[in-house]
Amino acid sequence: MQKFMEGIYESLNRGLANRIRPYALSTREWIRRNRERREDKREELITKILNWSVQGEAIATVPNLLSLLRPFLVAIAMIMQTYGVPWYFVSPLIIIALLTDKFDGAWAEIDGHTAFGEFLDPLCDKISLVIMVIPFLGELWHWVIFPMIGIELSLLIIALVGFTLQGLKKKENTNFRANIFGKVKFSLQAIGIILIAFNQIFFANIVFGISIPFALASIAMKAYTLSKP
Repeated sequence: MQKFMEGIYESLNRGLANRIRPYALSTREWIRRNRERREDKREELITKILNWSVQGEAIATVPNLLSLLRPFLVAIAMIMQTYGVPWYFVSPLIIIALLTDKFDGAWAEIDGHTAFGEFLDPLCDKISLVIMVIPFLGELWHWVIFPMIGIELSLLIIALVGFTLQGLKKKENTNFRANIFGKVKFSLQAIGIILIAFNQIFFANIVFGISIPFALASIAMKAYTLSKP
């Protein structure tokens, strides 16, 4: 009798398993297909981001990503500075951020310059500069810092107008690269930023002040270049 009951129990279990198995298999198949679908969507999104373009020029290039990394690193450094992290931890991060300007330029020389990249690079420089000086506004000379920031905003507006004109009027000769005065200006500002990183505020004020005439000359040259037909 016991063996008979065990046989019935085993038969019932086998029948139940046979009925459940198709549902279990279909569930596993649904999970597998759903996972593949998510992976396909993720790859499609990544492809769209990498192929995202402005005026037919790719955005997610290595030089552009290095340019975007610069203000991000400076922002992290300033947050660390605000929370009292010692300068010898903050300053290497700022130096790395400044070096990205050299790396993106060198990479662009290899891959070729684009109008958007030439617009994005100085934009990230200006954002980095503003982020850098904001925590020190109480210590920096206002008659130096505020004109310097105003000049940088003017340069940004000129670059934005030039970039817009290139898209609307298809101006091929619009050049967004830094001129000689702009390069000297940025070098001086980079020195000032490094001095701030090492807590040498007095000398940073002097260097920022020296950079202003070069910034004005850069504005004049860019405005002249933009006005050319």
